[in-house]
Amino acid sequence: MGKYDNVPAEYKPIGMWGYLGYEILFTLPGVGWIILIIFACGASGNENVKNFARSYFCLFIIQAVIVAILIVAMIAAEIDFWYFSQDFIDALNNFG
Repeated sequence: MGKYDNVPAEYKPIGMWGYLGYEILFTLPGVGWIILIIFACGASGNENVKNFARSYFCLFIIQAVIVAILIVAMIAAEIDFWYFSQDFIDALNNFG
């Protein structure tokens, strides 16, 4: 008998290989993201899988927000660079 035989199926722990497999599954573009949302809504039947999927989904949202902020910052820096570089080039041309 294992030490988790008396635990109900929805609360059985997941092994390290299980977490690794779910992480690989969730990183697949498209299909993995759909499965992630399905598991985060509780369709897996296991509380541990549901909580892992929810944490992975939260991490995905945080990463998407950070990437969006970086993209906006890079676009703003690019616009700023071209605006001020023209003034700098004009100043250099007028210097000599």
